[in-house]
Amino acid sequence: MRKLHLLLGILLLTITVNAQINTFDLSSYKLPDIKRHQLDINAGFDGGNKYYDSYQRLDSDYTEKSNGIGGDFGIGYRFYRNSENYQGNQYVGIGLRSDYSDERDEDGYVGEELYFSNNFQINSNNRFYMNNKFFLESDLLFTQYYSKSDENYDLNNVENINKDLSLNVRLGLGYGRIEEVQDAWLATYILKDLQENGKLTRTPTNEEILEFSSLISQLKNERFFDARLQKIKEIEEVDKFLQSKNLIENADARYFTAVNDNWDNAATQIRTSGNRLSFLIIPYIKSSSNFYEIDNLSIVYTTDRNITEYKVQALLILNNAKPIDLHWQRSFSVSLSGNYMKGLYKTIYDDINNETEISSPQLISMLDYIIKYYPNSRTNLSMGAYINFKNYFGKEEIDNIENDINHLNITPGINFSLNYYISPQLILDASYNIYYDYTESNSNYYEHIDNDDFIKRNQFNQSISIGFKYQIF
Repeated sequence: MRKLHLLLGILLLTITVNAQINTFDLSSYKLPDIKRHQLDINAGFDGGNKYYDSYQRLDSDYTEKSNGIGGDFGIGYRFYRNSENYQGNQYVGIGLRSDYSDERDEDGYVGEELYFSNNFQINSNNRFYMNNKFFLESDLLFTQYYSKSDENYDLNNVENINKDLSLNVRLGLGYGRIEEVQDAWLATYILKDLQENGKLTRTPTNEEILEFSSLISQLKNERFFDARLQKIKEIEEVDKFLQSKNLIENADARYFTAVNDNWDNAATQIRTSGNRLSFLIIPYIKSSSNFYEIDNLSIVYTTDRNITEYKVQALLILNNAKPIDLHWQRSFSVSLSGNYMKGLYKTIYDDINNETEISSPQLISMLDYIIKYYPNSRTNLSMGAYINFKNYFGKEEIDNIENDINHLNITPGINFSLNYYISPQLILDASYNIYYDYTESNSNYYEHIDNDDFIKRNQFNQSISIGFKYQIF
């Protein structure tokens, strides 16, 4: 009986220690002054299918199915800075993509398409805190995009070229703060694994876990030219801390293996915590062009479209991030924006010029909810649900004929994703996305239809992608 009571006591103590470490509140950690750099190289392969059903009052029903495969490659540099008075993210990225697809209607094979695109993006996000909660925000977003597709449909050969250039500046203020807390997650994972391997002499206090997390943030903030020297310094400092707190008695191979494995893998995944409410005024300019050429039995038809837009947007957005526990993360965002846009849409169709001028108020709202599961230090799975609502109205003038705009778009969707860290640098990405798109419009500007017609479209889409990401540092 005494042996049984002793075993039960040890089991109860183990469960209690585990529970105390597992239930540590990641939200209690406050990130110190840090700078983080990251260079990502992405390569991916994906496929998808689409079912399209459209109805127009002056036309007939049309049903289409398509299947496609594609791949992409990109390079992106990120810089993150966090201090008491400043939070900022800087990003510069270049991307390339190529796709192949075939399409079929109710009668069978329709044709095929070969597609290529490239893009360049600069994104600067800056929040200047006047105290712990109130902040001023100043952001910049610049994007450049180019794409070309060659299509072969029965007797038609089609060339389609698109170019886009946009710039917007965000100025505003807000209340609240969202911080990265993955360093506390790493600290908890190290202590949890050491306890499960019987290496902890006692249960660490919450204050010790927070102190350990702060040490990790400082170590991750240091830059080394030699990765081997960096790893040696980091593991030495971790060991020194644990020894100084009398948490470790026997520093053997099992102990160092547990620390090293978590240091390499648990530190790579991002966890966030906090709330932030922002109000922003966003001036915006965009220039787009589209060249479309059809060769039908050596008879060539061309269409050249050019769009210039000027927009002012007032945006209210609420973001929330909550690490529920060691394994679960929840986040959501909701936004409401009112825009006013002036635009000019020019079309040259076989030397025939058409112009559409628009003055359009816009109402846009978005809701996004994501829950993530972290079963271990190498893996995370997420499920997200979202809905976007857009309602555009106002007036457009088509060749001196004025038209009242009524444009409505609703898009609900669900997505799933998996990230598995094969190594600290090499990550497997897989995702599945399914969404429904409903559009009603009588607008030539938004849907390229004449002002005496309307379009009502139901579209169901799904896609799956698998790719690899390699992080240089």
